[in-house]
Amino acid sequence: MFDKIRMIMSDHERLMDGATQAADGRLPPSAVLVLILMDGRPMTPAQMKRNKCCFGSNASYHLNQLAERGYLDRVDDPNDMRKIIYTPTEKASEFVKSARDRLERYLSA
Repeated sequence: MFDKIRMIMSDHERLMDGATQAADGRLPPSAVLVLILMDGRPMTPAQMKRNKCCFGSNASYHLNQLAERGYLDRVDDPNDMRKIIYTPTEKASEFVKSARDRLERYLSA
């Protein structure tokens, strides 16, 4: 039984290593999930929480990290200056496509 668990853990680590590798270094798996679940759509942090893209205090941390690394653009909401809208950049789109391609190759092997 422990051998099966080790095998599953090893497969999971290899998958996450491949899926989270970015040109400018690794992204945390939860940040990768945010980019994938945004699916190219602009969102506020509240919308992301409702859509289960990220949870609680992790949302602000990941969004700020992704914005600093050029994966998201931050813009003040023109309808409510208290809100920020995050929009995936071309860099994010390329990363998500690459991560999905690596995942498909891994699953088909």
